[in-house]
Amino acid sequence: MKKTYLSIFFAAFILLFVSQSNAQISFQIGGGLGYSVPSGDYGGTTAEFYNGEKYGMESGINFHAKARLGLLFINAFGEVGYTTFSGEGDAPSGGGTIKNSQKIVSMKVGPEFAMNIPLSPITPYLQGFVAINTISGSVEFTGISGVPSGEQDLNSATRIGLGAGVGAVF
Repeated sequence: MKKTYLSIFFAAFILLFVSQSNAQISFQIGGGLGYSVPSGDYGGTTAEFYNGEKYGMESGINFHAKARLGLLFINAFGEVGYTTFSGEGDAPSGGGTIKNSQKIVSMKVGPEFAMNIPLSPITPYLQGFVAINTISGSVEFTGISGVPSGEQDLNSATRIGLGAGVGAVF
């Protein structure tokens, strides 16, 4: 009986980890296009932006390029992304309009941990990363009393953060 359990355990061990034992160094590149939705204070209306309550951004698009280097049981990845957000609407006083836009350039690097599924074409992964984000943009006021009309560039800002993600390779 013990030999049967030991044999089953050994067979399961081989099936789960055989792909790791023959791992090779690999390199992959890819790209993507997505739809970005602002969350928290980054969303809101242009009236809330004018009052200093929120950023007043609406949904936008993003592009990214990614490179992955496979080393034995762990992958290292790097990603560069570009995201645009904008918002347009009336000023809260009822006279005039506000148009604002922001662009975010992101660079991420970190490890990826693949979870190989035997006999499956899909490989899910977990990732952790350090991100450097540069944010720039502009705001345009038109026809608002007490505010000069025209477009003003916003000062660029850079932020560093930590993040995590999940995904799958097909």
